[in-house]
Amino acid sequence: MIVTFAQPDTLLRYDVRTAEFDKIIVNYPFQSDDFLFTKSNTGSAAGKSSLSTSPPSVFHTNLMQADSLFNVDNYPMRTTVKLYKYENGSIFQACSGTLIAPTLVLTAGHCVCFQYDTSDVDYEFRDSILVVPAFNGKINGSFTNSISKYYYIYKTWYDRKHMDDMALIELNEPIALETGWLAVAYNKNNQFYINNVFHKFSYPMAAKPQNPSIVYNGSKMFYDYGKIELITNSSIGYDKTGITGQSGSTLFYTDNEKYYIVAVMNSSYRSRHFKINKNNFYAISQIIDSLHSQSGSNDINPSQYQLFQNYPNPFNAGTVIKFYIPENKSKVESLSNVKLMIFDILGREIKLLVNSPLNSGEQEIQFNAGGLASGIYIYKLNIAGYTAIKKMLLLK
Repeated sequence: MIVTFAQPDTLLRYDVRTAEFDKIIVNYPFQSDDFLFTKSNTGSAAGKSSLSTSPPSVFHTNLMQADSLFNVDNYPMRTTVKLYKYENGSIFQACSGTLIAPTLVLTAGHCVCFQYDTSDVDYEFRDSILVVPAFNGKINGSFTNSISKYYYIYKTWYDRKHMDDMALIELNEPIALETGWLAVAYNKNNQFYINNVFHKFSYPMAAKPQNPSIVYNGSKMFYDYGKIELITNSSIGYDKTGITGQSGSTLFYTDNEKYYIVAVMNSSYRSRHFKINKNNFYAISQIIDSLHSQSGSNDINPSQYQLFQNYPNPFNAGTVIKFYIPENKSKVESLSNVKLMIFDILGREIKLLVNSPLNSGEQEIQFNAGGLASGIYIYKLNIAGYTAIKKMLLLK
C-alpha cells in the first residue's frame, strides 16, 4: 500500500505476524475544508439506540454502566471494542477502541506501541491484540471477535518526537460488517466542540482516583456524555479523571443519524483526548479507502459472479465460504454446474465442497477442516466460465 508523500507525518505499518514494519506515506491534499468526515454504517445486525442530544444536568456525567441504559448489542454501542493483549502466551486486558471501517479499529498509540519502562530506548509493539465488539462480561458474546493483523502508528509517536498518540488496528476479519462502524471527523471550528454534546463508551478497569472504594474491573462497558470543558489545539477533555482501560476510547458527536468521532482518549488528566486534526483525518481516510479498494469488505455487485474471503480467517476448525450468483445469469445458465474445491498449498485437491447447480443469490458453504494440519489452503470456484481462487489460513 503506497501513497504519495506530501507531509512529514509518516505512518508506520507493523505486521503482527512477521514483527516487521514499513512506511505508509500519506498524501495531504492541502484543501481548505473546515469539516471533513468518513462514512459511518449501522451494520447488518438489528437494533439501534438513540442517544441524548441535550446536555445533562451536570456539565459532564460520571461513568454509568451502559447496560443499565441501553442494550449494548445495539448500534452505536456495539461499535465499541475491548482490547486484550497477548504477552508470552497469556492474555491480559488492555484498552478500549472503536470500529471505524469493516476491518479497522481506532485506538490510542500507546495501546499498541509503548515503553516497557523508562530505560527503554525504543517503543515496542504488542505481540498481538484480540478485539471484542460490545464486550459485556463475555469474550464470546453476540458478535465475532478478531485478531490484529497490522498496527498503524505515526512515526513521530514511535520516535517519541510528537504526541500523535493515535493508532489503527487492522483486523483479520471484517467484523464491522455486522456491528457497523462510526465515522471519523475533523472540524476546524472550536464552536463545534463548545456547542455540542459528546458521547463516550469505554472499559475502565481500575479504582476510581477520586474514590478508591469504587473499583472497575473491565468486565462491563461504561458510558458518559456531556459538554467539553477543555479545548486546545491538540486536545479536548473535561474535568473528570480518566481510568486505566479507557485509553483508546473515543469521543463522538451524534444527532442519531450521523456519528462523528472527533478525538481519542490518551491521558487520564482531565480526560484528555487527542483531537483529530486534518492531517490525522487524511491519513485515516486514505487507509480506509486503500483497504476498501483492496476488497476489505464483501460488498455484492448484483451483476457479477463473486467469490468472497472466507470468514473467519484465520480459522481453527470451521469456516464459511461465500459466493454470489447473479440472478440474470442464473436464468440463462441455469444448468451450469457450480464447483467449489479445496486444495492444499501444493495444489492437491483436498475436498470437493460443491458440485451441483445452485440458485441465484448469495450462497454460504460450511467448510470443516477436521483432520487437516495447520497451514495455507486454497479454495477455487468454477461456474459458467467464471473462475476465482482465494487463500485461507488454518491455525490449530
